[in-house]
Amino acid sequence: MFLKQSTAYTFRMGPFLDETDGKTAETGLTISQADVRLSKGGGNFAQKNESTSASHDEIGYYIVLLDATDTATVGELLVAVHESGALPVFKTFQVVEEAIYDAIYGASADLITKVDAIDTVVDAILVDTGTTLDTKINTIDTVVDAILVDTAVIGSAGAGLTGVPWNAAWDAEVQSECADALTAYDPPTKTELDSAFTEIKGGTWATTDTLEAIRDRGDAAWTTGGGGSAPTAAAIADAVWDEATSGHTTSGTFGEQVKTDIDAILVDTGTTLPATLDTIDNFLDTEIAAILADTNELQGDWANGGRLDLLVDSIISKVDVVDGIVDDILVDTGTTIPATIATIDTVVDAILVDTAVIGSAGAGLSGVPWNAAWDAEVQSEVADALAAYDPPTKAEMDAMWTTAATESYASDGAAATPAQLLYMILCAVSEFSVSSTTITGKKVDGSTTAMTWTLDDASSPTSRTRAS
Repeated sequence: MFLKQSTAYTFRMGPFLDETDGKTAETGLTISQADVRLSKGGGNFAQKNESTSASHDEIGYYIVLLDATDTATVGELLVAVHESGALPVFKTFQVVEEAIYDAIYGASADLITKVDAIDTVVDAILVDTGTTLDTKINTIDTVVDAILVDTAVIGSAGAGLTGVPWNAAWDAEVQSECADALTAYDPPTKTELDSAFTEIKGGTWATTDTLEAIRDRGDAAWTTGGGGSAPTAAAIADAVWDEATSGHTTSGTFGEQVKTDIDAILVDTGTTLPATLDTIDNFLDTEIAAILADTNELQGDWANGGRLDLLVDSIISKVDVVDGIVDDILVDTGTTIPATIATIDTVVDAILVDTAVIGSAGAGLSGVPWNAAWDAEVQSEVADALAAYDPPTKAEMDAMWTTAATESYASDGAAATPAQLLYMILCAVSEFSVSSTTITGKKVDGSTTAMTWTLDDASSPTSRTRAS
């Protein structure tokens, strides 16, 4: 039986039968709150929370009340009562969540109707996904194939773009790069070379302007006045060249400075300057030759039919091809793809309409029909739950009532097992003997003492007290 979670419930429990003969209805039992034991979800037994005692209805059935606390735990709820003088009685319930209970037993329960509605919706979805969606996907596949044909000519990393044409902007870019390269290298210009040579040779480069001509010059312009006959050029030359260098050692004098300067010049002209001039000459020869080679190559490359001219023509051709492909892509992206997307949007809208009934977390799936597989699953889960709880089977109950219990008696004041209680009750109502104020109860053998009681009076007793 199913109970609604956290909901008070009243039921009849029984029949309570006499524990001696197993068939006489016990109609006068006092079943208090503490006597009604509950096990929630396989937990330990405890008294029920509802405080009302059970009341007898008829033929050994008693009315038992449970409150919302007693039914608060989802799962198995076992109710057991074992009153002295009666056989034990138990009843098992299955507590389910409020929504599940209302869906099955509520006044407006429509679980099957909702399952049927879901089945109809699922059928509609299957029609949509089996035909409409396939058509739309095929349409998209056709468009993608067309795009792949259009874009395949590009090739890996643009390797297929062999017909891109040259344009004026590329001319300007090449010229700019060449200018930047020459600026960074900074070779001497023709103007700079002419200026350097002019500084060396002066205004002209006549034979009279050479250093050798100046050195050998000995006419009257080199003589000085002062009376007497002017020394000859040979005499002056001899006097100058024969002058001892020891006479020109005073620091700051012209002779000492000339000697120092000439020594330095000799060093420069003899070693440093020739080597430097050779280096400059070799460098200029190499660089000028390289420049001439480059400019000659450029002239040939840029000529009509030259390497660069052909490259530019090829690039222009490829750009024309790319332009045509781009135009085709624009047609595809401007008309075909938007139309296809619009079609997809329509399909998605239809799917949304179909799937909207599902609701949040499947809340709209109120018409899902029950099926045989669910029967098997529920049976399996119930079997697992029963196996986990392990209630007594009919065979076990039958065995319990047909298998002799070990005879045993609890000590005075001690708690007793069910078997001990049964033997103690049997002892109290079967064979016994009375001697003065002592009652001696016998065991099953009819002779061995099981328990003794003491009467309050030997002739007119009104009570007895267990003695052993």
